[in-house]
Order: sequence, then structure tokens, then C-alpha cells
Amino acid sequence: ISIVDSKHFSEEELFTELATNEGCVLFECESLLKASGVDFMDCPLQICLKIFVRRRLKDEAPMLYHMVLPLAVISKHFLQPPHEWETWVGLLPSNSSLDICAPGDMFAHAVINLLADKTSPKLRLKFRYHNP
Repeated sequence: ISIVDSKHFSEEELFTELATNEGCVLFECESLLKASGVDFMDCPLQICLKIFVRRRLKDEAPMLYHMVLPLAVISKHFLQPPHEWETWVGLLPSNSSLDICAPGDMFAHAVINLLADKTSPKLRLKFRYHNP
């Protein structure tokens, strides 16, 4: 998973985290973007990941935005050649629940509705499958 671009972030000292659906951090990026990508070895395509955007402060790192990444839905796009898929994903503020609907529906909302919002923060994600 690569984080290749961003839009509508006004804060400074931001960084991204990829975590399990339960919130266990799998990878912390140095900054908002990670164009070189993060490899997850032997990652089941049925799991749901979460992406968090946090602000790096002196003693804490509050979460500002988040979204679900249901691999069961996303993998449909990269299981066929060329085994990669790139999309913009809108993020919700941290005070918005990601559990109000199924992860697949929430992700569809992030890709369709939040992208139409000209002010909501967005990340361009690239998913690449290395073991077809």
C-alpha cells in the first residue's frame, strides 16, 4: 500500500498510520505520504485495515482523520493484471464513527461521496499485489 498524494490538509507535522481493524498499529509513516509503499507479507485479503492521520506534537499524537480499508472489497480491483489499483479516498474526522455501517459501505462512501466534497481531506492510495 502506497500513499502517493494528499489534498485539503491544512495542519502541519502530520503522519499516517496503518492499523488493524482493532486499532493495533502495523506501520507508522514518517510523514503524511509514503510513496515507496508498505509491504504486508502473507496478509489475508479478507481483513479490514484502518488508516489514521495524526499530528505529531511534543508529548502526543492525536488522531485527526481516519477511514477503513476493507481488503475484501479493494482486492477485487488488484487481483487481475496488472495487479495494482489506485484511488483517492476521502477521510472522516476522528470524532466520526467508522462503525455506523459495514466496512465495504463505509469505503464506498469514502471513494464516492467524500471525494465530491471539495474540502474533506483526501489521500491517494495505490494498492499493489505482489503474489498473484
